[in-house]
Amino acid sequence: MGLIRIRRLQLETLVGVHPHERQAPQFVFVDLELEVDDAACQSDDLGDAVDYEALANTLRATAAASACLLIERLAGLLLADVMAVSGVRRATLVLAKPGALPLAEQVEFELSARR
Repeated sequence: MGLIRIRRLQLETLVGVHPHERQAPQFVFVDLELEVDDAACQSDDLGDAVDYEALANTLRATAAASACLLIERLAGLLLADVMAVSGVRRATLVLAKPGALPLAEQVEFELSARR
């Protein structure tokens, strides 16, 4: 098994319960740790690897299309996208929402799944 880590992937989405949060999309950030098959280590073939560029594009599209009230729900939608990718055995997703609390840099929610 191998690990892929993606740090601070910026996503634009409508998320929040307060009226001012529902007026316009905002940026959130995703950190991912993916335990993946290591077949690509031998083959050097993208077909044997997790295409993390395609995954990032899928996550951006999901976030852009959603209008969740809670970051917990958005994290669940994003993690479902991750787990739909062939070759991902385990994933941990951390979704960060900057400015969610006064006097805090950000609020984070972490969610994991395993096959």
